[in-house]
Amino acid sequence: MTEKNYYARLLALQVLLLPVILTSISTLLFFLTIPITGAHFLASLAAAVGISFLLFKKHRYFKSPGYFKTSDYWKVTAVFFILLLVSLLISMSVYDFSQDGQAYHQPAVIALAKGWNPFHEPYIEKYEPFYKQAMAGNEMYVDHYTKAPWITAAAVYRLTGSVESGKLFNFLYMAAAFLITWNFLFHFGRIPGQAKLVIAAVTALNPVVLYQVFSYYNDCQLASLLSITLILAFEYILFREEKALFFLFITLPVLSNIKFTGLIYGAVIICLAWLVVFILDRDVQRRFIFTMGAAFLAAVFIIGFQPYITNLASKGNPFYPALRPGGTGKTLVETVIGRQAPADFMTKDRFRKLFYSLFSRSDSNLTHMPRLKIPFTIHENELAAFDVADARYGGFGPLFGSILLLVIPGALVVLVKAKRLVKWFCFITVGLTAVLTLINPEAWWARLSPQLWLLPITFIVSLYYLPGKRWKYGRGLVLSLLLLNCMMVMIEHTGYTLGVNRQFKRQMAALSEETRQTQKILAVVPDVFYLTVHERLHYFKIRHRMATDAGTDIHATGGFPGTPNTKIWIENVPLL
Repeated sequence: MTEKNYYARLLALQVLLLPVILTSISTLLFFLTIPITGAHFLASLAAAVGISFLLFKKHRYFKSPGYFKTSDYWKVTAVFFILLLVSLLISMSVYDFSQDGQAYHQPAVIALAKGWNPFHEPYIEKYEPFYKQAMAGNEMYVDHYTKAPWITAAAVYRLTGSVESGKLFNFLYMAAAFLITWNFLFHFGRIPGQAKLVIAAVTALNPVVLYQVFSYYNDCQLASLLSITLILAFEYILFREEKALFFLFITLPVLSNIKFTGLIYGAVIICLAWLVVFILDRDVQRRFIFTMGAAFLAAVFIIGFQPYITNLASKGNPFYPALRPGGTGKTLVETVIGRQAPADFMTKDRFRKLFYSLFSRSDSNLTHMPRLKIPFTIHENELAAFDVADARYGGFGPLFGSILLLVIPGALVVLVKAKRLVKWFCFITVGLTAVLTLINPEAWWARLSPQLWLLPITFIVSLYYLPGKRWKYGRGLVLSLLLLNCMMVMIEHTGYTLGVNRQFKRQMAALSEETRQTQKILAVVPDVFYLTVHERLHYFKIRHRMATDAGTDIHATGGFPGTPNTKIWIENVPLL
């Protein structure tokens, strides 16, 4: 173990402990009818620091080596607090203008922060009937979807007063993915120190994360936690690292409650990992089964009581409404994804959908069919697909399909020529990723199968164990292309998002100034974004009234940047 290795592991421990403790405390208090408060976050933060210190001092998995002193622990903790503060400031400064983020993710956070207890009243419209009207049909998703991202965000919101601040966990999970990957790469002695950093950074900079990190879409959290879970599973399988088992124990309950697919993916990873462990080393399987079983029991029956248990009780299906009985008579189930692409595309089998998506132009338009392209080309306006948070075809970036064309034949060479341990690493990584991807019939949509991003990274790591300059050049080429791909996505999305934010903040400043006059008030018809728009106007202290009658929009003089279909106008307040 090196000093850098220990720093990375300890910091990753603190980062991951915070959300799992916060989610656990909040859900346990829900059972006691105690709603979310700002104190939840502060108590969880203190617990994360305290528990990590006790592990640092006592536990055999994390006890500090001789060269690592208590003062070094507090240096790591200082970095943790700096990371928290930077993530918080970025989150509060950049507003989420994504469709789903404004339509139901932020309203769910607002409702939880205002006192909604979904464990005692699963239906938000029964807790407060007005929410049904305000959410315009989106309340179904709030009632029945997993709630870990909303719970953690609501606790931060109660502390800061800014609903946007809850997005800080997007950045924390991305940092944890970097740290866990970097720590894992220390097992590979042939990879130089700087290369370890770059590979870990590329792993964390999954394009799905990059175009959702400023939003309340939760696929970015799923992407980071899936990378973490897969890497920890590899570490335990290949090196029998007991610390990896502990990290899996604290990661799985949160992963399982980010999205429904988090529970399914997590279960598949653990089942396949157990199968490999059973084949290679039966002596450790009992500890593995006990630890992972406890993690999933907590994930489903405590943290995931609402929605998994309440959905099962009320709908007979823990995954409602993502999966429900088929309505055509031709399929056993249907999904909420059915209207997210043309019917001609959705009727194709999962293999053809995935193929077309990976090797087509990047596109975010749900009415377009995929358009195959020549490898290593970027078409005009292709990068605009990454302005929004849900790029469809080519969702891993404009170069990812081309990179796969380099990787697939190279991976076959690795499986033939590499040493036994590297072959196992490549085989297990590719096998787990392939199974995780193909069990999902909608894996063509990058945000629903973010684990595909790990395939070329596995190839790069494996090439360090093949002799010869051609392999050196090969891994350099693939790594350079991945970095270029990430940079294009990040620059495009960040530039677009910051541009919309600048327009919005200028508009808020102007409206704030205009409505300070006692005779002026802003009238708003918010479409499906009632709660989000109302919250923002309240935050900016803009006097307003929400007009639910769309017939009044004949007075409208405009809308808000990034919030489609809202209509606003200034009204004179009658003098008394």
